[in-house]
Amino acid sequence: MTRIRDIRLALVLLIILAAAVWPAACRVAEPEGNDEEIEHLQQQVDSLQQEVQMLGDRLTELESSQMIMADGRAKVVAYLGYDDGTNAYTIPVLRPANDTDNLKEAALQQMIEGPAEDSPLFTVAPPETQILGLEVEQGTATVDFSSEIATYAEGSTGETLVIAAIVNTLSEFPDIDQVVILVEGEEGVSLGGHYVLSEPLERFEDMIP
Repeated sequence: MTRIRDIRLALVLLIILAAAVWPAACRVAEPEGNDEEIEHLQQQVDSLQQEVQMLGDRLTELESSQMIMADGRAKVVAYLGYDDGTNAYTIPVLRPANDTDNLKEAALQQMIEGPAEDSPLFTVAPPETQILGLEVEQGTATVDFSSEIATYAEGSTGETLVIAAIVNTLSEFPDIDQVVILVEGEEGVSLGGHYVLSEPLERFEDMIP
């Protein structure tokens, strides 16, 4: 799944590159006898401008499709579990936000609620799990769960899925780069006995197929 953040970055880089190529074309244009080089640089600029336009259009399309449902409700991205028999992954799904005042908590709540009954995906947390608090400061989200979050994982793979789903769900938001996970207000906890959550965690890209 192409993420909006990645498209924004690519768009910025293309604009910077186009801005760098155009002055070079202007400098080449000053002396006579460089028609072929001028034409080549102009083609590069034209190509970059087309890519910028295409990425801009795609960004607008994604932003509009991911934020609003047909009935006017906001949408959020939540990560659920998936096991193909060999590897386990977190899979992003678009879900309606029940709490439009706090989309981050709404996304986590959808992660906890899990998929539809006929889905091959599965929830990574027990439905009784509560979100006790969520704060974001300077790119770091600190989320506090009730104790139920630490009772669901089976084995190290299951525990990794829980952690990755939480971090990937929150890092979908552009103002979050890393996540601190608390349980009942306590730091340095474990969600399954295999990993101690003592440091902020960055996005688990390797857990997304």
